[in-house]
Amino acid sequence: MLSEGQGKIVNMQLRKVSTSDYGGRAMVTVVGTLRNSSRRDFWWYQYRFDIISVEEIAPVTVPYEGELQATQTYRANVQADVHHGLALSPPLKWREHYATRIEWINLSAFPKLTILRRLKHNEDVERILFTVLSDEIRQMSQWRWHRTIRCKIISVE
Repeated sequence: MLSEGQGKIVNMQLRKVSTSDYGGRAMVTVVGTLRNSSRRDFWWYQYRFDIISVEEIAPVTVPYEGELQATQTYRANVQADVHHGLALSPPLKWREHYATRIEWINLSAFPKLTILRRLKHNEDVERILFTVLSDEIRQMSQWRWHRTIRCKIISVE
């Protein structure tokens, strides 16, 4: 059985899964003890698993293939873009009559990407892990929509 302090540490580690970095989903590796009896307040379960430690928490990633969806975590290549600063490679698939913008909310936290962005004609490609926080579409006129995709970079690989 874990001490109160150890239990708080394990709970804090597991709470990370509910942050935007993980989009509410993660692959979690835990170490614990499987018991042949449940607690009284969980009598409908035949077994009990007591977590001792959290070994690893990793986001569930989807390979980027030209489309983005809110709450998904992607692994993709990016490079400097003359017009947009930082662009996904391959480019995002465009919808007819849509003006689409990707907002990187924490780009300044990654100096390597900030430098890449300043070098407008640079051909360097970086691999990143990022989560799509929101995908907002607003109709501007009968035949025109604005799409804003807000993304948070998790790491540069």
